[in-house]
Amino acid sequence: MKRVVIIFLLSILSFNIAFTQNASYNYATSTGTIGTGYNWIDCSTGGTEITSFSQGNAKNGRQEINWPFAFSFYDDNYTTSDQLSIATNGFIRLDANASASWVGVNAYTLNSGGTGFGQIVALCLYNDNFEDAVSHLYYKTTGSSPNRILTVEYNNVEIERYADKYADVQVSFYETSNKVVIKFGDDNITQVGADMGIHSGVSGYFNKWQEVESGTNNTWIEYTRPVKTFNSIVYNQASTGDVIQNQNNAEIMRIDVKVNGGTGTLNLNSIEITADNDADADIASSGVKLYRTTTTTFSTVNMLGTAQSLSGGTATFSSLSYDLPDGTTYIWAVYDIASS
Repeated sequence: MKRVVIIFLLSILSFNIAFTQNASYNYATSTGTIGTGYNWIDCSTGGTEITSFSQGNAKNGRQEINWPFAFSFYDDNYTTSDQLSIATNGFIRLDANASASWVGVNAYTLNSGGTGFGQIVALCLYNDNFEDAVSHLYYKTTGSSPNRILTVEYNNVEIERYADKYADVQVSFYETSNKVVIKFGDDNITQVGADMGIHSGVSGYFNKWQEVESGTNNTWIEYTRPVKTFNSIVYNQASTGDVIQNQNNAEIMRIDVKVNGGTGTLNLNSIEITADNDADADIASSGVKLYRTTTTTFSTVNMLGTAQSLSGGTATFSSLSYDLPDGTTYIWAVYDIASS
């Protein structure tokens, strides 16, 4: 056998096919009044209060907690092995540890270019602290799988140290729907510049809702991922290693399918492989297979469709009806090599 070459033809059924830059998108938003649509979740009852910190203290500190369920934010998918970094200075970072410096937060502005703090949810981003006895930082998980809610509550957080001015703010992360809801309760803040909203860490992909001082009390904003859209396909040679007789799952090609957004359905319906081998018999019967992974490491855990045989130099995988998730799905074409 001299050559093993394949060509992919993909059929994708979707709607609103579009392309965006940097494999990112902005969230759809809606707002309302607390008590209508969304209620305040009291984390002081049944929740966990954060009183110790991985870095710093109650005035300039942060503490990490594990996700209680899988969650997707912008183009990143988090699992229960990942952590949120909760900063006393009024924000939560998802992609890395939050800054605990009051100097940095006072200089930060939540705008298009505000990428310096990474991927964040800003609740009252400023020089905040929890030193006062009335101030509490809680988190709590409610509901049952697959509809759990993780809420982080900044209860009577003092905005601007020694100001004796306080605010109630919380954010809820919704399992399965991957919605983010920020809720703003009461406050008597006079300090301007405490931002509320979200940022992807990528320039241009953010939303500034309001500031605490000028914002409307007892309101919420809901962030919903947009309808899924096809972004791109990239083909890669999966391996440069030799293939030998009787070898199973020889990695031939990897195709990277990138999707933006998180709602709706974007089905991968079929894949046709055209082989440029010396002969169909080089490949074992039912020896053409597809697998999918979420990383660039090959695995046989998730098979896509059923194994096929080469016939006339082609193998067609039809009726796949695989709903492509947000982010990149890696599809591997593998061969079982014949014994002769």
